[in-house]
Amino acid sequence: MEVVQYAYQLFETFKGLTVDMILITQIQQNQSRNFFLYRTPKDAFKVVETELNFMYDVLFTKSCCDVTITYTLLFGALVLDMIALLMLLFSKWTIIGLRKSPTALLDNKSLKTRIISSLLRFTTEGTLQDTTYHAQSKTSAPQTLKCIRRRWSESISTYNLIDYCLHRRPALVNYYLDQLGLIGFMDGFRYVKSQKFTNQLRDFIFEEIKAKSEFADDLETAKAISSARGDWVISIEEGWGTLLRYVINVDYDQSIIIWHIATELCYNKELKKESIGARNDFRDIAKVLSDYMHVVSSYHATKLDASSSCRYWKNAVPRYLC
Repeated sequence: MEVVQYAYQLFETFKGLTVDMILITQIQQNQSRNFFLYRTPKDAFKVVETELNFMYDVLFTKSCCDVTITYTLLFGALVLDMIALLMLLFSKWTIIGLRKSPTALLDNKSLKTRIISSLLRFTTEGTLQDTTYHAQSKTSAPQTLKCIRRRWSESISTYNLIDYCLHRRPALVNYYLDQLGLIGFMDGFRYVKSQKFTNQLRDFIFEEIKAKSEFADDLETAKAISSARGDWVISIEEGWGTLLRYVINVDYDQSIIIWHIATELCYNKELKKESIGARNDFRDIAKVLSDYMHVVSSYHATKLDASSSCRYWKNAVPRYLC
């Protein structure tokens, strides 16, 4: 329940960002940062997942479909109503209805409240851990409960440019697909792959963001850190300074392509050095993140601060490499 309550507070604070209304005060920014600084990666992602669920419900959930089915098929309406009732009982909105704030008192004397609270404990993951006072828990919920509590697919899409270049379709097939307007769809079907969002990947992302957020004492610094294009790591590594001009003086989407190619070359070079069966989690994480950023820049450029040159790079780069 505590996860949903904190997620709702963050949703209320940052929901204006969905319509480009940046009305966040310095106090709100500091409160959000301080909240996540003392959370484990697992708890941080649970809160963010729930916050995004709230955002999705507000933006996309509609009831007209249910009304139409109700007047069309009585039996279907009864089934839908029963499902809706169960979903309501187990939903995060019910938690907020009972208690909006995690610090508010709950009336446990009511039989209804006790029953609903017991049901909600079955579908939620309990309280958050403060890393200041508690060690991270080693216990894990049964697999069945994990499936019920899961709020998203827990997988990410990846798209590798080198793989695309090495396994391109014949030019004639591409021509006909282009004429039918299906080339983008077929590229996504053939070259975009799904990768499991592992706990190691989750922890790595959180720890990296957490480390950088400790320097973000004001909004200007936070903006500078969030808009970095790789110059952060280059500036702290000795002897890498000459590479700065290749990532700073280019568009954001172009820097993604540059880092993507560099990551792929280094990944395969290191892979050949190691013995068969050897694993390197950080190397694998770097490749997954690189392939993920490439699929975002290629198919979801509007989600990034990317200019129209993204379309040029998506078509031009394979032409020079393949």
